[in-house]
Amino acid sequence: MMRSSITIFVVSLLALLAAPSFAQETVIPQYTVIPVVLDNGLNSAVSKVGDTFYSHCTGPNCSGFPAGTKFLGRVTSVVRASGKTPGQIDVRFVQAILPDGKTIAINGMLSSLASNAVTTDPQTGRLTARSERRNDRNRFIYYGAGAGVLIGVLTRGNILKGALLGAAAGWLAGALIRTTDARDVDVSPGTEFGIMLTQSVKIPAPTGEGAGPGTVEPHSPEGWDVVLTARLPFRTAAGTLMIPFRDVMNGIDQTFDYASNTKTVSLNTERGIITHKVGSRVVYDDGEAISLSAPSRIIGGILYVPSDFITIAFGKTATWNPSTHTLMIR
Repeated sequence: MMRSSITIFVVSLLALLAAPSFAQETVIPQYTVIPVVLDNGLNSAVSKVGDTFYSHCTGPNCSGFPAGTKFLGRVTSVVRASGKTPGQIDVRFVQAILPDGKTIAINGMLSSLASNAVTTDPQTGRLTARSERRNDRNRFIYYGAGAGVLIGVLTRGNILKGALLGAAAGWLAGALIRTTDARDVDVSPGTEFGIMLTQSVKIPAPTGEGAGPGTVEPHSPEGWDVVLTARLPFRTAAGTLMIPFRDVMNGIDQTFDYASNTKTVSLNTERGIITHKVGSRVVYDDGEAISLSAPSRIIGGILYVPSDFITIAFGKTATWNPSTHTLMIR
């Protein structure tokens, strides 16, 4: 009898260890567009093929990459302004540098952030290139008339198609380059644009004891301030705040279990034993069913739960501050 019990325990333990983790890795799909800001200026009068430059994502939603990720780009072709031909710079993006210093090879192309070029997922906030724009070989092009820079393509006959940047932002289709105003393109630091992934990218989960994207700040018994950098909360179309479950639990030092056969998470808190089946909108508090404002969901291998899960499990309210990347639990 004892041997059978030990065998069952070992098998159960192995099954638990083999169960899929909510944060094994983040997969960012092909055609995802990351909004970035240019760090180094580019100018078709002086830039050369092979020159490298950096850009970074600072917003609360970096389309799956941790906020603060830097991207290494490389100049692949340069056309100097001459006669009727405006200055042009073609670039590719080859590497992502995560905030922890890890590097990931990527294959990215220049993209506009105009609504004609990208769509926004209402559930995750991620940007995706529109199907009719995915084959555009965009480049930085001088436009003129005070507009300065366009992200787009120059077709035969000096016809432009693309999106203007800066104060003159807007979509152009069929505009003709002025024969007397063809200058070199000057892309200043701080210019905002997008990087479209031509291949999916996998971001490995943090490793090492205690490692995790949720960092807890000093707090009083009244609550916690959890800084989230790798996977950020988002709001559903109905306005429900969804938070990354594992990152938040790590941030407040709350252990939990996951039963892969029932897809159920459970945790033992001061308020009782809390259980929840992934994909449902019900939480059980010591067996009592309580409805959530929205069902939980797994996105890219990451479990997100509505913020009122915190209220049920800990009796506190979770508030997201996007400017500081802090989930305040009070």
